[in-house]
Amino acid sequence: LNSCAGYRQIARALGVSYPVIKNRTLRLSRNYLNLFDTSLVNFPLEEDIAFDGIESYLRSQYIPDNFNIAVGCTSQVPYAFTLSLFRRRGRMTDVQKKNRTVLDTIWRPEPRSLVSNCRTVFRDVLSLYMNRPELSPFVINTDEKTEYKTTLKDLPEWRHLSELHLVEHRTVSSRLPRTRKNPLFPVNYLDREIRKNSAAHCRETVRGDREVGMTMARMVITLGYHTFRKSYRIDNRVTRTETKTHADMVGLLAAKEARNAFEQLYTKRHVWTHQVQQAEWMEEIWLRRKKNPPVVCFRTGVVPEKGQPGNGWVARHLVI
Repeated sequence: LNSCAGYRQIARALGVSYPVIKNRTLRLSRNYLNLFDTSLVNFPLEEDIAFDGIESYLRSQYIPDNFNIAVGCTSQVPYAFTLSLFRRRGRMTDVQKKNRTVLDTIWRPEPRSLVSNCRTVFRDVLSLYMNRPELSPFVINTDEKTEYKTTLKDLPEWRHLSELHLVEHRTVSSRLPRTRKNPLFPVNYLDREIRKNSAAHCRETVRGDREVGMTMARMVITLGYHTFRKSYRIDNRVTRTETKTHADMVGLLAAKEARNAFEQLYTKRHVWTHQVQQAEWMEEIWLRRKKNPPVVCFRTGVVPEKGQPGNGWVARHLVI
């Protein structure tokens, strides 16, 4: 899953069906969510945040999507993310415009979805910041997108902390070189890793995700692997056992409960009601609340009964 392979490609290699791979993927994503939940309980966020969106698409380029990810500036740990679906924009041919009009008559993304999803991430990040033993200055770095400014101004928690001069929103031009000196380097670095390691988000991919639930589940696994298993820096002069992970840089596995969750990552099943923190961004993924856009025949404008994406059957005791 983290080596740029597609689901059906993995199924062929293992000699199993796609539903088997889908089942194991969803289970592993829940286990990684449990690991994040356990590790972030009472966790004091001691670093600043870089926040930006990683743009891809769902099923076709008529449904672009955006993963809104908050990344630690020092550790490059992703602390929260959400998914926003958009209407296709930009330059199009006349045929593409007609196809988009057909889709618009049947499905449109939620209005102001980017603002509401960013609000979810910012609120969960601020809750981690409030765990600091002593509140010290805290910075959120973003690009100049107006939705980010609007979201922060609408947050009561942010307004209150701003009045106390404890938090600051710094904007950075997206045209600046993507070097390590760029304040958005952590999220730009993660963007590169995702496009390198995830089949659905490679440039010009033909293995794009088709279901909202599956694209979010695989992103959880990608970010979980990046946080808890990937070396913070790869140095050939140091043996693999001596290298620290991104989680080690901020002590995410310092608590005994977090270490137990890491050891049981592949062996235990978890349920939502047993989660301690129950962050809002995790709840949407675990309970699979985001709906799939329908498949539409552009020639006839009809939504066929067969071939529609769906969340499928999931054991109820695993999601309640």
